[in-house]
Amino acid sequence: MTCGDEESFETFKDLIYPVIKGWHGYDAATQKHPTDLDASKLVFSAEQEKTFDEYVVSTRIRAARNISGYSLPPGASQQERGDVEGILKKTFAGFEGELKGTYYPLGGLNKEDEEMLLSNGFLFQKPKTTNLLTNAGAARDWPNNRGIFHNESKTALCWCNEEDHCRIISMCKGGNIREVFARFAQISDNMKKAAEAAGASLMHTENLGFLGSCPSNIGTGLRECDGQDSAVQQEP
Repeated sequence: MTCGDEESFETFKDLIYPVIKGWHGYDAATQKHPTDLDASKLVFSAEQEKTFDEYVVSTRIRAARNISGYSLPPGASQQERGDVEGILKKTFAGFEGELKGTYYPLGGLNKEDEEMLLSNGFLFQKPKTTNLLTNAGAARDWPNNRGIFHNESKTALCWCNEEDHCRIISMCKGGNIREVFARFAQISDNMKKAAEAAGASLMHTENLGFLGSCPSNIGTGLRECDGQDSAVQQEP
C-alpha cells in the first residue's frame, strides 16, 4: 500500500487505519504518537558500547521525511518533484562540519560517480515492472529530480524523491548507536528548519507521527529491515 499525499491518511483512514493497527499494533484512531529525537536521552553505557563494537560490524538508522504541501512520490507531478528537490538541495548545501558533503543528481551522473556510489551501496533501485513503487506511480519521469547526497566521511546519506521525499540514513562502522542516532537527529532537525524556511513543514500528525508513502514506515519514519538490508543498490 502507498499513499499519494498526506491527505490520503485522513480521506482513506477507514482502509489505512486497520492496516496500521494490523502491522504496528497501534490504534491511530485513539492513540497519540510520541516523538523525541533528543540524543542525550539515549541510554548507552561505555560497557554497552564496548560490547556492541565487539560484535556489530556496522550500524545504521534510516527513516523517511516528507515535506508538507507537496504530494508524496507516488502522486507527485514533475513540478512537485522539482520543488522538493530544490528544498532538499538547499538543505544539503547548508550542512556544515561533519555533515558537509556533495549532492549527486541521478540523471546527471558520470560513470565515475555512478561506480563510486554503486560500490558504496548508495544508489537506490532502478524501477522495475514488478516493483511496487513503479506500479504506484513513483517512477514517473525517472530519473529526473532524484538524487543522492552523502557527507565527506560517508556516515550520512540522503535519498531524494525515491519512495519518499527524503530518506535519511546515518551510519558508522561498529556499534556506536549513540553517535549514529545523534547524527540522524541532527539531519532530521536540519530538514525541519529547511522546510520551515521554505514556508512549509515536515509531514507529521499527533496521532500518526511522521508520515510516509508507505504506512509501514509512519510514526518514527524508521524503516524496518533485517540483517540483509542495506542501502538498496541500483542495478548496473
